[in-house]
Parts: sequence; C-alpha cells; structure tokens
Amino acid sequence: MDHLLELSQEAESLSLEPPTWEDLAQDVPAWRISVKTGEAIYEANRIVAAKAKRVARKSQEPWINTKNAQALPTHIPCAKRPGQTSSNSMQNNPTRWGPSQVWWHAQRRL
Repeated sequence: MDHLLELSQEAESLSLEPPTWEDLAQDVPAWRISVKTGEAIYEANRIVAAKAKRVARKSQEPWINTKNAQALPTHIPCAKRPGQTSSNSMQNNPTRWGPSQVWWHAQRRL
C-alpha cells in the first residue's frame, strides 16, 4: 500500500498522467525509467532557471543612493611645519600618546 502511495506522489510531482500509475506499479523497471526521466527534466529546468536568474541579477547596475553618497577622502594629513614629517607630528600629539610615551619622546629629543 505504501508503495502505491509513494508511486502516486512521485507521479503527481513529475506530472505523469494518472491512468498510467497502475501500469507503472505493475512494471517497476518502466516506473524507474519514468521517474529518472522526470527527475532529469526537472533538474534541467531548475538549472536553466537558476542561470537565467543569475544573468538577470548580474546585468543590473549597482544601486547607489546619491543622497547619502560621500566622496572618498583624498586628503592625507601633512606636517604642521615645513621640514617636519607627518609621523613626527603624530608623535608630538599628546592626545594620541599617554604620559609615558610623551615623556619618552621628549627625553629622546634632548
């Protein structure tokens, strides 16, 4: 009984004609061939649909919200005085370094 129920469910999912279900139940090799053929057709259709969906997705322009778009920063911080590199200005910045680092850099300059 379960065999016939399984057969009818597979036949319905593969769009087989209902009158042939009983014929397929009597001829198991024909049933297997029919199921494999239907499965191959279903899989081929699924692959074609996935490829078409992928092509449609890739062909779209990337969406950019121009209201909130900001230009990338092009300014690189430079030294405050001529002859001083930007790394020196960062070392002298007390907000970037703790007290021990500021003291060490001050001692190094002496």
